[in-house]
Amino acid sequence: MENGDKAYYCYQGTAVLKDGAPQTETGPWSLTRGTGKLKGLTGKGTYKATAGAAGTMTYEVQGEYQSSPKQS
Repeated sequence: MENGDKAYYCYQGTAVLKDGAPQTETGPWSLTRGTGKLKGLTGKGTYKATAGAAGTMTYEVQGEYQSSPKQS
């Protein structure tokens, strides 16, 4: 975020290679923690990637997230 708050994600998947280059990739992701206003943020889901031109990858990401209750 512009104010410096950060969210940390973990992606762990499997890729299909052709001639050493990734063609597709799929797996789960998790939102492990956040800082600043994102502190207490958690989440999980799945992702799927497909190869594009010039070595690019396009990712489709689905899932849910939740924030921790505000403390008084």
